[in-house]
Amino acid sequence: MMYTRYEGSFLSVKGVRWTCAIQQEADAEYSEVGDIEFSADKALEIEWTSRAKEDAVCGSVATLTIMSPGDRTYIDLYTIEPGLIRLLVYRDDVLYWCGCLDPEFYEEPYSSLDKYMVTLTFSDFGILDRLSYNLSGMQTIQDVLTDALSRGKLTHEGIDQQLVSTYLTSGTRATLDTLMVRSENWFDEDGNASTLMETLEGMLQPLGLKIIQKAGKIWIYDINGLYSSGSGAVIEWASTDAVLGTDKVANNVTITFSPYAEAQLTRDLTYEGEYSEDVYNLTSDKPSSGPEVYSYYPDYGSSYTAGGWDYRDLSFSIFLTSEASGLAWIHPSCSYFHTVPLFDGDATDGVAHFFRTGGHGDLKSGYPKVKPLSSSVSLDGTTVIIKSEKMFLPGLAEEDRSRTLIRVSLDMLVDARYNYNTDASANNESGNYNTLGKHTNAFVPVYIRLYDSDGNELYHYSNHSAYSDYTDAMAAAINLTNTKGSWVSGSASWYDCLLQYYDPDDNTASALLGWKTNRQCVGVGRTLWPSLTKIDDGQYLPYPPEGGWLEVSVMAGVLPWSDETAWKLWLALLAGGVTSWPGADDFYDIVRWKLFKAPVVEVLKNNTLYSGMSGEDVEYSGVINAAASDDISINTVCGTMDDPMPTAKGLYFDASTGQAVRRLSRAGRTAHVEQLLIGTLYSQYASRKMTLSGTVEIIDGDLGWYYDRADESKRLMLLSEVQDVGQNTSQITAAEIAADEYISSDE
Repeated sequence: MMYTRYEGSFLSVKGVRWTCAIQQEADAEYSEVGDIEFSADKALEIEWTSRAKEDAVCGSVATLTIMSPGDRTYIDLYTIEPGLIRLLVYRDDVLYWCGCLDPEFYEEPYSSLDKYMVTLTFSDFGILDRLSYNLSGMQTIQDVLTDALSRGKLTHEGIDQQLVSTYLTSGTRATLDTLMVRSENWFDEDGNASTLMETLEGMLQPLGLKIIQKAGKIWIYDINGLYSSGSGAVIEWASTDAVLGTDKVANNVTITFSPYAEAQLTRDLTYEGEYSEDVYNLTSDKPSSGPEVYSYYPDYGSSYTAGGWDYRDLSFSIFLTSEASGLAWIHPSCSYFHTVPLFDGDATDGVAHFFRTGGHGDLKSGYPKVKPLSSSVSLDGTTVIIKSEKMFLPGLAEEDRSRTLIRVSLDMLVDARYNYNTDASANNESGNYNTLGKHTNAFVPVYIRLYDSDGNELYHYSNHSAYSDYTDAMAAAINLTNTKGSWVSGSASWYDCLLQYYDPDDNTASALLGWKTNRQCVGVGRTLWPSLTKIDDGQYLPYPPEGGWLEVSVMAGVLPWSDETAWKLWLALLAGGVTSWPGADDFYDIVRWKLFKAPVVEVLKNNTLYSGMSGEDVEYSGVINAAASDDISINTVCGTMDDPMPTAKGLYFDASTGQAVRRLSRAGRTAHVEQLLIGTLYSQYASRKMTLSGTVEIIDGDLGWYYDRADESKRLMLLSEVQDVGQNTSQITAAEIAADEYISSDE
């Protein structure tokens, strides 16, 4: 809570009462509020630094010059972290300005004991450079701004948007509450967040919007709105230093939008536990100290000699931990793993449902132990063991949905070998390996569910018909179209979606043994169309009918099949209401490894190649004045596209529909926001505009445009201003503005 620590008032030369209250974060009110004694020369100066017309954030700085009654009275204010000290300025008891102390700079006369002048510097939006974005999910721009102002301790009398002249194509004014952005857009690949200043600039600039604090309010406006809807006020010159000049003229403007789009929605799993090539464990159980690790020879016999075991002939080690990123949750019976290759295999991160430790013998020897559990392992196909992080999918129009696919891939290792990186042999479970290899198909049940922002399940994906429908028509023509499945409203059942493993080129090859990726689920005993054998691994499914948060959950069971008759029998039981996974005790008796990598979810184009949706930068350009020498180049991180990609994190979304915004309207023109911004810049920089600078009387009232009595036809906006409130004067630079009037020949 902010409580007033120092306060004082003074009168301007015009008799205006100015009150300054320095507040500090504290647990309770201060027992005494110190009096502020102001400098007689320049008590308070507020400066709006110079900004170009295309800049979005127009910040200001207040400099307070006050008397220090004792030695270093105010120095402790500068030892506080940013945001804990703020200044409130009142004009005749009405809030006029608010900002926080800048703790980076402080100096005072060191030769005086007391009664010396000290300057304290406060900034309104400057603190946003020190605060990182910390929201999640979809947020309206209004919510982001409100959060930024709150965290920046910037109190105000309201956010005024009456000078916004941009509209949605529905005819609704495009105020900040009508547009949404994705929080993922403000985090880089390493998870580092943008500052709130970068976020505000990134959201507002492409829309041609500006933000400024004036007369106690936060104003959101665009130049066209200021020109056409703002109120005018005359400039009252207060000195003889007025100068007439001209604003810049620009040649070409280029706006480059980086949509920040990737085909893959899921993050890669990253193991965050301890591991090392120098740490190994050749016993069957967990080490008494250090990381949990189990090491393996090329097999359990070849490394033994008359002199004992050759401890330098290690193949690989597997480390376990409970710490990793990239997944939302794993079952307590599972662990994250990382394999360290020594002479065999590859480094891999994933989730261990179970495996058997090395020891020095086969399964019957009694040496191998089941890990991560020390006893039984749940094999129930209805038990969820892995949950992906939820991934946002925006709502798409029906036409766009038809052009878009989702692909879900799950790498799985089910193997009977002691060492799955080396060939099967007598000392590497060749018998069990061959038995397991007879299974030409394997299935893993998963949930693929879509939630709303409150966590309610909207839809679940079902490919039940693709694997269970044994009509002649299905058997004769198995292609992607009739195996895509569908989205079903309501809660999912455990058998609604199966991921299937098989070799599309060899129907006698094992579906297991080594790392394998699921293919399009088609059921057992089908003849695949050639196109289905050529597509990449994974389960292809249609884009969901609504926007929401997608989650993939993997269940514990693996169902292996080589017998079409047995498969049909199970389908008959399923149709009769069976509610559990069929038993596979013999199967698990010979399995040594059951590992998973993190599920991968991608968004693809529904074209011939099912190519991934990766976003190249989108460039918009326009000629402003071919005779000018200077260009304007703006790189944006929010924007619009002709064909919005669901994975593009930088898109604007309509808050009422959840769909990506393609175009907005301003000044009778409907176009991409980038083209509207080009139109605004053309209107301001295509021809020479007048500028005025000099000393004027402080202009009271709300944000508006200004004019000079010498030429009342021209409307001007302030580019910079330095107010000496005691003297009731401002040093200003004002530039002529015009309404948006540009129309592209390409539109």
